[in-house]
Amino acid sequence: MGGRPPEDHSADVARIEAQTAADARAAQAAEEAKKQKMFDQKIQGAFGTGIGDAESYFASQGLDPKQYLSQIRQKANTVRGNVPNLDANPGSYFSDLGQQVYDSEQSAERNRDLRGIDEYAPAGFETSRIGDKSAEDTIAAILGEQENTGGDYITNLLKRGVITTGGADAAHKNLVGQEATARSKLSELAKGIIESGRAGATDIAGKARTRASNEKLGDTFDPNTVGTDLSKYFADFFSGLGTKVRGVAPTNLFDTSGLANVAGASQGAGNNAFNPAAIAGIFNEDDKNKDNNPLGTTSPF
Repeated sequence: MGGRPPEDHSADVARIEAQTAADARAAQAAEEAKKQKMFDQKIQGAFGTGIGDAESYFASQGLDPKQYLSQIRQKANTVRGNVPNLDANPGSYFSDLGQQVYDSEQSAERNRDLRGIDEYAPAGFETSRIGDKSAEDTIAAILGEQENTGGDYITNLLKRGVITTGGADAAHKNLVGQEATARSKLSELAKGIIESGRAGATDIAGKARTRASNEKLGDTFDPNTVGTDLSKYFADFFSGLGTKVRGVAPTNLFDTSGLANVAGASQGAGNNAFNPAAIAGIFNEDDKNKDNNPLGTTSPF
């Protein structure tokens, strides 16, 4: 007679196994929740401590932390978002929060001031404010004055009969021909003054940039003062430019020493003989008698 088949307990086994797995998952979830809670508490504490330490850092720099609290909190939130979840030491990420914010704000302040300076002193501003032709009016005036002096000299020779009209024309032509060389010489001297003026403007802007680049957070620096300083500098430069150019201008830009010879050499055979002594106003007795008695007649007295 056959025996009874064994009872099937597979369902019970499956149920037990499922329960065991569920209990394990629940235990793991509880452990993870516990770890997450502890981490959240740590990072929240680190967040608060970081902000407090940052405020203390600003205070140690002589600044009012309240003025920078918004920037501190913003940076702290950014740091908190970058901390890996469940990191064992979240507080380490906030250790230099104050200095980070301080450096960032200081850099931003410096850049703002440098941009403010650039509004008044952009690249090449010296050349645009003091152009290459800035001294042209003074140069033209000086050349005109000295050329007129040379012309007066020629006219005087002509009036005294030392040279003829043809000789005077040749002398005037020679005088005018010297203008290009005279202008070049004077322009070169004026260029030195112009370059010096530009260098002075560069120095003002450079010192302002150095100050802005090295200022500390909270320092009072107004870029507008650079504009004021430069405006005054340029006004003073242009008001004195003419005097400076005249101060370096030679008095003999035009060579008049040879004009009489030029005039004499151009005079034809029918013209009066050239007398070098007459140039200096030196007349012998015969010359004086001829001047006083051009017809050569004998005085009755």
